[in-house]
Amino acid sequence: MKIKIVLLAFLLLGTIVPSKLIAQSYANPDAARMRLLLARIADCNNDIKKAEAEIEAYINLDSEISLELYHQLKENLAIATKCKEASQREYDDLRADYEGWFNESTSAMTIDRQRVTPYWLGEYIGQMVIIYSAVFVVFKKIPVPEH
Repeated sequence: MKIKIVLLAFLLLGTIVPSKLIAQSYANPDAARMRLLLARIADCNNDIKKAEAEIEAYINLDSEISLELYHQLKENLAIATKCKEASQREYDDLRADYEGWFNESTSAMTIDRQRVTPYWLGEYIGQMVIIYSAVFVVFKKIPVPEH
């Protein structure tokens, strides 16, 4: 009888403890989605840098500023805005789908020889938003030309 009780206790411990350990491990986000997000953020950073260079050139063309050039600059900033919003949406979706991975401090995965952690990813997208915000503030200071 004692042997049966001991076996039953080991059986219970053998099934409960491993299931709790398995329940606490979080799955890494899909590598393809992560690659797509990182590529999108990089593309947005490039678009924002191009818009920043165009604003700089626009400001330097003080005497030749035209309404058409202004609208082209505004359109390019709108493209960068859409890119930023799409990246933010994709990041939020990834964060919602893999909430455990994002909340775990030791989570990490390697994408194309880049170690990606939730903290690093948050900082990376945050830098994109900061750069975008700075460019947009400069654009708002540009007066609309009359002709």
